[in-house]
Amino acid sequence: MIKTISKLILLVVTSTFSFLAFTSINTQAVTNLAISPVFECGIDRGDGNYTAVFGYLNRNDEVINVPVGNNNRFSPLPIDRGQTVDFQVGRQYAIFGVTAPNSVNLVWRLAYPTARTATGSYSGTLAKPCSATVAANFPY
Repeated sequence: MIKTISKLILLVVTSTFSFLAFTSINTQAVTNLAISPVFECGIDRGDGNYTAVFGYLNRNDEVINVPVGNNNRFSPLPIDRGQTVDFQVGRQYAIFGVTAPNSVNLVWRLAYPTARTATGSYSGTLAKPCSATVAANFPY
Protein backbone atom coordinates (compact mmCIF):
# COMPACT_ATOMS: atom_id res chain seq x y z
CA MET A 1 0.00 0.00 0.00
CA ILE A 2 2.78 2.46 0.91
CA LYS A 3 4.67 1.54 -2.30
CA THR A 4 1.49 2.19 -4.33
CA ILE A 5 0.98 5.61 -2.69
CA SER A 6 4.65 6.47 -3.20
CA LYS A 7 4.42 5.55 -6.89
CA LEU A 8 1.23 7.61 -7.24
CA ILE A 9 2.87 10.65 -5.58
CA LEU A 10 5.92 10.24 -7.80
CA LEU A 11 3.68 10.05 -10.88
CA VAL A 12 1.77 13.20 -9.88
CA VAL A 13 4.96 15.14 -9.10
CA THR A 14 6.62 13.99 -12.34
CA SER A 15 3.53 14.87 -14.39
CA THR A 16 3.28 18.29 -12.76
CA PHE A 17 6.92 19.13 -13.52
CA SER A 18 6.54 17.85 -17.08
CA PHE A 19 3.45 20.03 -17.56
CA LEU A 20 5.19 23.09 -16.09
CA ALA A 21 8.25 22.55 -18.28
CA PHE A 22 6.04 22.16 -21.36
CA THR A 23 4.05 25.28 -20.44
CA SER A 24 7.13 27.42 -19.88
CA ILE A 25 8.61 26.35 -23.21
CA ASN A 26 5.46 27.33 -25.07
CA THR A 27 4.81 30.71 -23.44
CA GLN A 28 7.47 32.53 -25.46
CA ALA A 29 5.97 35.53 -27.30
CA VAL A 30 5.79 35.16 -31.06
CA THR A 31 7.52 38.17 -32.64
CA ASN A 32 8.59 37.06 -36.11
CA LEU A 33 5.27 36.96 -37.97
CA ALA A 34 4.27 39.35 -40.72
CA ILE A 35 2.59 42.69 -40.17
CA SER A 36 0.34 43.43 -43.14
CA PRO A 37 -0.69 46.96 -44.14
CA VAL A 38 -4.33 47.28 -45.26
CA PHE A 39 -5.95 49.91 -47.47
CA GLU A 40 -9.33 50.32 -45.75
CA CYS A 41 -11.12 52.87 -47.91
CA GLY A 42 -10.89 56.30 -49.53
CA ILE A 43 -12.58 59.65 -49.07
CA ASP A 44 -13.21 61.85 -52.14
CA ARG A 45 -12.46 65.41 -51.04
CA GLY A 46 -14.21 66.93 -54.07
CA ASP A 47 -11.32 69.27 -54.83
CA GLY A 48 -9.07 66.97 -56.84
CA ASN A 49 -7.75 65.22 -53.72
CA TYR A 50 -8.63 62.05 -51.84
CA THR A 51 -7.72 60.62 -48.46
CA ALA A 52 -6.61 56.99 -48.34
CA VAL A 53 -7.36 55.40 -44.97
CA PHE A 54 -5.09 52.58 -43.78
CA GLY A 55 -5.05 49.96 -41.05
CA TYR A 56 -2.97 46.83 -40.48
CA LEU A 57 -2.84 43.30 -39.11
CA ASN A 58 -0.11 42.45 -36.58
CA ARG A 59 -0.03 38.66 -36.15
CA ASN A 60 2.60 38.82 -33.39
CA ASP A 61 1.96 38.42 -29.66
CA GLU A 62 3.28 41.86 -28.75
CA VAL A 63 3.57 45.43 -29.98
CA ILE A 64 6.20 45.71 -32.72
CA ASN A 65 8.06 48.94 -33.51
CA VAL A 66 8.99 49.57 -37.14
CA PRO A 67 10.37 53.12 -37.51
CA VAL A 68 9.77 55.17 -40.64
CA GLY A 69 12.53 54.28 -43.09
CA ASN A 70 13.28 51.53 -45.57
CA ASN A 71 11.01 49.04 -43.74
CA ASN A 72 8.06 51.41 -43.19
CA ARG A 73 7.62 53.91 -46.00
CA PHE A 74 5.30 55.45 -48.53
CA SER A 75 5.77 56.03 -52.19
CA PRO A 76 5.81 58.36 -53.89
CA LEU A 77 7.90 60.59 -51.63
CA PRO A 78 7.82 61.67 -48.88
CA ILE A 79 8.28 58.31 -47.19
CA ASP A 80 6.91 59.68 -43.89
CA ARG A 81 3.20 60.41 -44.21
CA GLY A 82 2.28 60.04 -40.56
CA GLN A 83 2.00 56.25 -40.67
CA THR A 84 2.02 54.05 -37.61
CA VAL A 85 5.36 52.99 -36.15
CA ASP A 86 4.13 51.07 -33.08
CA PHE A 87 1.99 48.18 -34.28
CA GLN A 88 -0.54 46.97 -31.71
CA VAL A 89 -1.45 43.28 -31.62
CA GLY A 90 -4.27 42.10 -33.90
CA ARG A 91 -6.30 43.77 -36.63
CA GLN A 92 -6.35 47.54 -36.31
CA TYR A 93 -8.89 49.36 -38.50
CA ALA A 94 -8.72 52.87 -39.99
CA ILE A 95 -5.70 53.99 -37.98
CA PHE A 96 -4.49 56.89 -40.16
CA GLY A 97 -5.26 58.71 -43.39
CA VAL A 98 -3.09 60.21 -46.10
CA THR A 99 -4.37 62.91 -48.45
CA ALA A 100 -3.01 63.13 -52.00
CA PRO A 101 -4.05 64.37 -55.43
CA ASN A 102 -6.44 62.05 -57.27
CA SER A 103 -3.68 61.29 -59.80
CA VAL A 104 -1.37 59.79 -57.16
CA ASN A 105 -1.38 56.12 -56.16
CA LEU A 106 -0.26 55.90 -52.55
CA VAL A 107 1.67 52.74 -51.67
CA TRP A 108 2.47 51.88 -48.05
CA ARG A 109 5.34 49.40 -47.87
CA LEU A 110 5.84 47.63 -44.59
CA ALA A 111 8.62 45.06 -44.17
CA TYR A 112 8.32 43.08 -40.96
CA PRO A 113 9.84 40.56 -41.30
CA THR A 114 9.20 40.51 -45.08
CA ALA A 115 7.86 43.20 -47.40
CA ARG A 116 4.13 43.64 -47.90
CA THR A 117 2.29 46.57 -49.48
CA ALA A 118 -1.11 48.25 -49.43
CA THR A 119 -2.13 50.66 -52.19
CA GLY A 120 -4.65 53.47 -52.05
CA SER A 121 -5.64 54.87 -55.44
CA TYR A 122 -8.23 57.03 -57.13
CA SER A 123 -9.23 56.53 -60.77
CA GLY A 124 -12.24 58.75 -61.32
CA THR A 125 -14.17 57.07 -58.54
CA LEU A 126 -13.11 55.41 -55.33
CA ALA A 127 -13.20 51.63 -55.65
CA LYS A 128 -13.68 51.38 -51.88
CA PRO A 129 -15.32 54.53 -50.45
CA CYS A 130 -15.30 55.03 -46.68
CA SER A 131 -18.51 54.96 -44.70
CA ALA A 132 -19.73 58.29 -43.28
CA THR A 133 -18.69 57.11 -39.82
CA VAL A 134 -15.09 56.45 -40.88
CA ALA A 135 -14.94 59.63 -43.00
CA ALA A 136 -16.03 61.70 -39.98
CA ASN A 137 -12.83 60.57 -38.19
CA PHE A 138 -10.65 62.01 -40.97
CA PRO A 139 -11.68 65.66 -41.44
CA TYR A 140 -9.96 67.50 -44.24
